[in-house]
Amino acid sequence: MKKKGWASLLTVAVSCCLSVTGTVNAEDKIYYGQGDGNNTGNIANVNWTLNRDYSYYGGHQWFYTAYTKEGNAANSTLTINGGTYTVNGDAVPDSRYANYFYGGITETSGSATGNSIVINSGNFINESGTWQAAGIYAGKATGSGYAATNNNVTVNAGNFQGYTYVSAGLGYDGSDVADNKVTINGGTFEKGIYIFGGRGYTTGNTDNNTVTVNGGTIGGYRAFIWGGKADDGDARYNTINLTGGEAASIPSAESNDKNKFTEYEQGDAEFYGGYTLNGDALYNTVNISGGSISTSGTGLVYGGYAKNGNANYNTVNVSGGTISSKLTLIGGFSAAGDASGNTIRLTGGSGNGSVYLHGGITMSSTGNATGNKIAIYFPAQLKEISGGVYLTGNDTDGFNYNLTNAGDLFTGNALYLASSGINAQNIYNFETLSFHLPSTYQSGSNMLTLNGTENTDLSKTNIVLSAAGDAALSAGQTINLISAQGTLSYGSQTEGTLKQGVSLNYHYTLNKDTNNLQAVLGEAETTDEAKSPVETRAAQAAFLNSGADLLAADGLLQAERAVKSSERAVKGEWSPFFAMQGGKYRYQTGSHVDTRGFSALLGMAREVKSGNGKLLYGFAGEYGKGRYDSCYNNMHGKGDTDYGGGAIFVQHKDAKGMHYEASLRAGRTKADYSSCDFTGYEGTAIGYDSDSNYWGAHFGLGKAVKLAGRNEVDVSLKYFYSHTGSDSARLTTGETYQFSAVNSHRLRLGAKLTHAFTAESKGYFGAYFEHEFSGDAKASVAGYSTGTPSLKGNSGIFEIGWLHHPQNSNFTLDLGLTAACGKQRGLAGKAGMMWKF
Repeated sequence: MKKKGWASLLTVAVSCCLSVTGTVNAEDKIYYGQGDGNNTGNIANVNWTLNRDYSYYGGHQWFYTAYTKEGNAANSTLTINGGTYTVNGDAVPDSRYANYFYGGITETSGSATGNSIVINSGNFINESGTWQAAGIYAGKATGSGYAATNNNVTVNAGNFQGYTYVSAGLGYDGSDVADNKVTINGGTFEKGIYIFGGRGYTTGNTDNNTVTVNGGTIGGYRAFIWGGKADDGDARYNTINLTGGEAASIPSAESNDKNKFTEYEQGDAEFYGGYTLNGDALYNTVNISGGSISTSGTGLVYGGYAKNGNANYNTVNVSGGTISSKLTLIGGFSAAGDASGNTIRLTGGSGNGSVYLHGGITMSSTGNATGNKIAIYFPAQLKEISGGVYLTGNDTDGFNYNLTNAGDLFTGNALYLASSGINAQNIYNFETLSFHLPSTYQSGSNMLTLNGTENTDLSKTNIVLSAAGDAALSAGQTINLISAQGTLSYGSQTEGTLKQGVSLNYHYTLNKDTNNLQAVLGEAETTDEAKSPVETRAAQAAFLNSGADLLAADGLLQAERAVKSSERAVKGEWSPFFAMQGGKYRYQTGSHVDTRGFSALLGMAREVKSGNGKLLYGFAGEYGKGRYDSCYNNMHGKGDTDYGGGAIFVQHKDAKGMHYEASLRAGRTKADYSSCDFTGYEGTAIGYDSDSNYWGAHFGLGKAVKLAGRNEVDVSLKYFYSHTGSDSARLTTGETYQFSAVNSHRLRLGAKLTHAFTAESKGYFGAYFEHEFSGDAKASVAGYSTGTPSLKGNSGIFEIGWLHHPQNSNFTLDLGLTAACGKQRGLAGKAGMMWKF
């Protein structure tokens, strides 16, 4: 890699002549929101508003909202609604006077919790024109075992003429700093700004602090932002969010004090998710979604920075904003350790700046930079992209990027390109180079163009291809992966498999020459995992069948009992009835589907005489709702399903015990599907929604025979048909599944024995054999058939229950249990009732 003239990448954090938080001197002017400098013990709930002018030229101006020498400072707020706050940093040689504002502060020992500073207006002036205008600190804790937590600074407006320091939480002498927040919504910080979500001095960890910039001019000349900064502790889970505003928008050459703060590099805008001098920087994040960065100078963004420790598992996300100068994004930077497991993700942004990407940088000759990932989702125009580098050199002679050291700078580093039209000078040190063809991919376009003249070494790099489910692909198509100005060198890889969405696999071969890398697609086939989304259709069909079972058994039973519920009732009148069942079943579908839910019927029935028998008929509304889990190999799918519709039915019984029955039903069924187990999408929910019509019918006949001892046996044969309409559904990965209609044909033969305990109470037991002749859930993707779950097979069904019909009452009750084995397995409870009024 070429030499780069970065100003000091190895930042040396030394104390400047100007202390960030200042030191109280005898000549200073001090103001208190409550009490005075002799406060001791805990102090809380102080609310102080400033809105007038304060000027002092003989020292610092200090504004303490809640101050205690020893104790805790909590839940106090300083609100600045206006006024001018003026000092002169040059009033005395080397004085560098400033204005300091504190929400809650404990001087020698104690915690600072829940304190706030809100600035709605005001002018903050250092008449020297070069020194610090303001220091703004919501909470300061002191001492080991104490902490600055949940403190907040909000700046909505204001004019800051001079350097400005802002920190929501400060920790001294071993205090931890956690869960503090700075929010900048507006204001003008003319000469420079230094923002800390949390700042830990000496020992103590700095964790989970946040800086959010939504607007304003953030450091006219220079802008430095830390989510969390620690001296002798870890910096973990800190965050910077840049959604708006202008950072370092004035050319730095206009600043008289560009080199005053030598503990920082010579950047104009520098963002650190987490920063530590002696500790580890872990799991920190910088999010850039808007605003502009260093429009005329240099910008540096670190997910995590560690001088004497490791910088691992940090993230930089860029989804928007404008870059019109040089910007370097670094996932993790360690001056003396490892920089591994970091991520840079680019999903948007604009501008014509020079952008460099480095997953991990180490300055240790034995340090590692492994497992770093860079992902690019739009046609970005970039400079150099590296997974891991070893940095040597100095700020005087410049720095060298080395691709090897005594550690490991290669293993596990991955570059993921999810857009065509990406340009870069070169790429370095990636074990995996993945090309993902997006939905917008156009045949013939280049995925990656390398416009540098240096050679690109891919000899140890594995090429991986994938595509969005709705990308336009076909067998025989040529994909242009890399076009390079320099020479490409390759390893032994000649072929591979392109996975489209989660459903199709294309075999491809690589065409390689010194300046171009291409992939030629072969035929496609559905993946083994493509069967999992189709399991939903089997679950839908099975759930609809349970509704048919309810109607043909307990539905008819309750209808029949409803019309006979009162001896005084006039024959032929309409009577209401209700039936419901709920349970859990497993269906063997080639894998298996577990369903759990309920089905219900509410209808009206009427009975009339017909020859030597009776004719029962009626109508009902039906509804069912449930959940399902499908398991196929290591795939777990899940979702909800429901149906709603109507049914008509008829039943005839003669005096000899013969009975005949039939029903028709129709309605609408819905289902959704989700799985987080697809290869390459682990942890990401992939799913769809489906909506289709259904209809069905059943026919049955049987004979009831009275036995001795108040017993009766009813032998029956029933046929069930149900149809779940076809549908198409788009997975969240882009591909569209064409679901064929599911037709279920079932034949059930069995007998039920009923015993009358009393005139009002009966018990029953039934056993049935059922054969499903079909129940295939077929589907295709892009014309290729998926695996087919099926309900076809044999099941044994058993039921036991109790019927209660008090004499001279319009109320009946039926309670029971149903169990199944074989193709269908499980247990359901059921209830039926009628109340005639």
